[in-house]
Amino acid sequence: HLDAITTVTDEIALAIQKKFFLRGPRIMTIKNGIDLNRFNLSHNKTFIRDSIGIEPDSIVIGMVANFRKIKNHMLLLKVFKYLLSQYSGLKLILVGQGFTDDPENSEEDIRGFVQNNDMNENVIFTGFRRDIPELLAIMDIFCLTSFNEGLPISLIEAMAAGLPVVGTNVAGIRDVIKSGFNGFLVDFFSFDKLQNALRALLDNKEMRVTFGNNSRVLATESFSLRFCVDRYQDLFQRLYYN
Repeated sequence: HLDAITTVTDEIALAIQKKFFLRGPRIMTIKNGIDLNRFNLSHNKTFIRDSIGIEPDSIVIGMVANFRKIKNHMLLLKVFKYLLSQYSGLKLILVGQGFTDDPENSEEDIRGFVQNNDMNENVIFTGFRRDIPELLAIMDIFCLTSFNEGLPISLIEAMAAGLPVVGTNVAGIRDVIKSGFNGFLVDFFSFDKLQNALRALLDNKEMRVTFGNNSRVLATESFSLRFCVDRYQDLFQRLYYN
């Protein structure tokens, strides 16, 4: 017997309700929360960029996700290859790693694509990193091209860092991005829509700043760790006294 079920998005809650024929208040959504204080935007961006070989005037697109097929890195890489022919000084930071015993491991394919298309100077592989707030601080645009998500912490962290965000219009991601307000949602199979979204941000610094500020507001209002903890405390108290 379960007294309550929590999910991280309303979409997941609805799917569980339909599958298990649940009714009433036993299932509720509590969104993931992060420590916003880690993303205070006060990092020395020039020093961090220099430490990984990025020029101060480069525009940087970033993605934080382990190398797994479900993360759909290849769509971003194919679009990035095209964008390199249109923009000078463009960089792509890929934060994450693959695991040899994971059947979903896509790292070999990703590195091979970068090597075969002569993009080694423009694509930076950081591997596993703990300094995510510092790396986000040197990005100009954050992108997440997954085929599916729960409620992606990496995307929420990018918003907390004040970044405009571009993501695929799939479960989890569409619960975080408000298209046209703090970023863009695109189809996970659409080369054209992804490159159009990235070009819009690359061409318009004012849009990047506005969307980034809106991201920070959304993260603060909806995804703070304090808000998440309060919701769980409310749930525990309700269950205890009932």
